[in-house]
Amino acid sequence: MKRCVLLLLFLLMILMGCRKTEMHHYEYRYRGESEHWLAEYDIVGYAYWGREGSDFQYDSHFVKNLTVTYRGDVSELATVKYFKIDCSDKIGWVRSGGYDETMPLSETVFTRKRTTDGDLFPKKETIYEIVMTLDDEVETITLAIEEPDTIEETD
Repeated sequence: MKRCVLLLLFLLMILMGCRKTEMHHYEYRYRGESEHWLAEYDIVGYAYWGREGSDFQYDSHFVKNLTVTYRGDVSELATVKYFKIDCSDKIGWVRSGGYDETMPLSETVFTRKRTTDGDLFPKKETIYEIVMTLDDEVETITLAIEEPDTIEETD
């Protein structure tokens, strides 16, 4: 009986050793600027992966927030007929042809928020590009990680 209990405890310890999980929390801020624009891209979320027996498990949840700010006065945007913000992370947006010219851009700060589940976690060293198009003028903003970043790892 004693051997049976010991064998069961031994098997239980082996099975528990096969279950290894890791949880990583990410808070990244990328910044960049061009002649007329400032941009910040915040990515906050977690990634979880682990092995349970022979099964590999992965899950993630990220909130991505892009803020682009025009450095000039809003009146300088009054004549813009085509406006597009394109981000290499597919979080951009367009305002174009379907809009009435009598409805000029009325703001200088543009924010876009996107939530993703199940995506691979972002790499800290990723460089993002924002392409700003106003009518025929194009400006590119290169975003790089801003230090210090916060990475919290918990097991």
